[in-house]
Amino acid sequence: MLVTQGKAIRTHGGATIPTEKYIDGVSFSARAKEHIAEKKAIAREAVKFLNPGDNIFIDDSSTCLSMAEFIPYNKPLIITTTSLTAALEFNKCTKSTVFSLGGELHKTAHSCFGPITQNLLKSMYFKIAFLGFYSITSDGLITTNSVNDLEIKKLIIQHSEKTVALIDSSKIHEPRFFQLGTISEVDALVTDSGISEAFVDCCRENKVELIIANV
Repeated sequence: MLVTQGKAIRTHGGATIPTEKYIDGVSFSARAKEHIAEKKAIAREAVKFLNPGDNIFIDDSSTCLSMAEFIPYNKPLIITTTSLTAALEFNKCTKSTVFSLGGELHKTAHSCFGPITQNLLKSMYFKIAFLGFYSITSDGLITTNSVNDLEIKKLIIQHSEKTVALIDSSKIHEPRFFQLGTISEVDALVTDSGISEAFVDCCRENKVELIIANV
């Protein structure tokens, strides 16, 4: 049953729990193809936070990667990312300087993680961090299935003056395995109109700037 649901992978000796690339039965490449219109609309709103000369961090989430399509190529920015895909895309911005953080390379997400990445982040500070999350509950818990995601994003939030969460409404659901933080640690959140009134109230109560992208 778990195999047919994508929650386990059949082996010669039985079945195993899938690796991180198959969390919830969806690979990272497949995840990038979901909710495309919502992700683009969210990314279009996100770039409005940017001012010339800003020192920003952009993570490896598929929604954050969509920002590359909307950042003006002639806007001078300092962009840091753990994502090789994002680094190559943002490097097309002729006026921007791009830093690609090293570390252990994820096999499918094409982004770096681990102790080397964490040590690099500890020496850096950002004006704005744009982050995607596996899940935010309607009462404001930020959760993840990935220990690597947990450690990296905690550091980025600590080392950023402003944190902007970019999530489509499908990410607002039941908690995952690890708690990363709470919505009170986020300064602004960009999403689509599929969110619940309970989540709107949660953002208001925690003084989070909520931006609804027009899809």
